[in-house]
Amino acid sequence: MPDTKEQQEPDESSDSSDDDMVLAQNAGWDEDESSEEEEEEVSKKTKTSSKTKSTSSNKRKVEEDAGDVVTADFTLEEVGQPFFWAVRNMIGNNAVYAAKASEIADCIIDQVSLGTVVAQPLENGKGGGSGGEKKKAKKEKVGEKKKESNYPIQMSTDPSNRCIYAFATILNVNDEETAKFMPGLIHKVKEAAGGQAAEVNKFLATGKGRDSEVGLLISDAMINVPHDIVSSLFDNLIEDVEWAGENAEGEGGKEKLLYRFGKVLIVSKVGEEEPLQGTGGRWKIPGLQRVEEEYIMTRSTFEPFEMKAKVPGGGEGNVKYLIGGVDYGDFEAAVKVFGRAV
Repeated sequence: MPDTKEQQEPDESSDSSDDDMVLAQNAGWDEDESSEEEEEEVSKKTKTSSKTKSTSSNKRKVEEDAGDVVTADFTLEEVGQPFFWAVRNMIGNNAVYAAKASEIADCIIDQVSLGTVVAQPLENGKGGGSGGEKKKAKKEKVGEKKKESNYPIQMSTDPSNRCIYAFATILNVNDEETAKFMPGLIHKVKEAAGGQAAEVNKFLATGKGRDSEVGLLISDAMINVPHDIVSSLFDNLIEDVEWAGENAEGEGGKEKLLYRFGKVLIVSKVGEEEPLQGTGGRWKIPGLQRVEEEYIMTRSTFEPFEMKAKVPGGGEGNVKYLIGGVDYGDFEAAVKVFGRAV
């Protein structure tokens, strides 16, 4: 087992996105900017793709506070409309993304060629993603482990409005579908770069080679989701990128070009604990909220720098984030090292 951060009970007074996430219900995250739009039913246009994922189930025994052991089921499923509110809720608790939570969630859900959620299986055993013929089987990492946990076991099984434990995707920073929020985010990143602006600009520049696109990693997980489940999630993300770069069919076959990533931008919340040892990277960084992101961040091509964002929901103060950027090969390597460690 790796040097993993001690898992603690959430502090209700904390502004931590993980600590604030109690997603057993799928209510919307209130926000003045987009509340009126979200009350209306929106017809979404999705990029066409022949890819679908078969759900792979992972069962884990978890200990409740009372000491009783119950079994929690996890499935790895492709993104789809039933997960919109769950994904938006997670994004809405991230200070960097909160103001554009709905727009970002739209992009994640619409990008059916790439993206995975960790969900609770439906009672009938069928997934609730975008559906269709299952042409892409996912690797399964199945086993039972006893783990302390405070994530909810009884979650919604409404097939049209499902809950998730975690999600991960990569969005192309230059895709026109992300234009409602990406330029503003990139502007903030460049502004925070200070003396490293030239390096950051170089990193964000799109080349002309086959694998030259720049992607933004967006992921999150509820507190105490087992590390091996998160590892499976990221393994599937890499499989998605490989598949989508060759097979995505949208936009007359041009969609697949968007997923041929050469670089990945990462925005990570700074945690309160000491950083892990032995992540294999080149930089010494503060401890991050998400363990897996430390393995990625330490491999940044430029020295990671701090960016502050206002507490979402009108709270006082700022939340610290760390910005980094990795070559895609280093991203893959980090995911592998993390997987071996857990």
